[in-house]
Amino acid sequence: RISYLEKTGDKVITGYTKQDAVAFKDYLLGSGKSPATINKYLAKLALLFKWLAGRIENLSNPFDGLKLQRVKEVNSRSSYTDSELSKYLAWANQQQDFRKWILLLGAYSGARANEICQLYASDIRQEQGVWCLHVRATHDDQKLKTANSERLIPIHSKLIESGFLSFAESRSGGRLFPELKFRQDSYSHLFGQWFSRHRPLDKDFHSLRHTVASKLKAVGTPLQFAAAILGHTNGAISYDRYGGGIPVQALETAINDAL
Repeated sequence: RISYLEKTGDKVITGYTKQDAVAFKDYLLGSGKSPATINKYLAKLALLFKWLAGRIENLSNPFDGLKLQRVKEVNSRSSYTDSELSKYLAWANQQQDFRKWILLLGAYSGARANEICQLYASDIRQEQGVWCLHVRATHDDQKLKTANSERLIPIHSKLIESGFLSFAESRSGGRLFPELKFRQDSYSHLFGQWFSRHRPLDKDFHSLRHTVASKLKAVGTPLQFAAAILGHTNGAISYDRYGGGIPVQALETAINDAL
């Protein structure tokens, strides 16, 4: 898990300041984790300090109010504009090969950082003649955010044209990105740290997911198609791992038309 003490240093309890809390919040925003996950970290810390403040004299809660402020910040920078996305893609293509493909998969699939980072080469497969990312947890070191997260995401034609399938074939028999080590219960932890240090814009990796969702919506993609691609639920209806019976050819068309 991400440690607050690791990031701020071990101090006497009254030594933790609002500045420390804000700095930790900024670190979380750049970690590649989803807004909901970041919110959980902040809420737990706020609850801890609230409990301590009721028992220790001259101790205030440095996380008081940060949760609501964070939500506004994420909403204000949730998606990449077209010009920002162009800058991001140019930067991504200049990175080391394995990082380049993680960055591009984020931009062209809307998958979560850990969904991409934990992929095995065998998760790149054809279904009904369409090359897909199979987001699943069939190995002990893989996990899903929710049961509905298991799905097939058609690989965008631009990635295929750029040589992604050849890259995946070169990793046959193992993990797609063996350069990433398992840390803090995920393969995305170290990647998230690298991303927060080197990103070309003040945008989170998770913002790519919002961007894909926005672009799908902008071209009129049916809600159930977008839900199948992103691994969401559509209202009260849960779509299964193959998109609720939606042919992957239809999902492939939706992705290629929108992005």
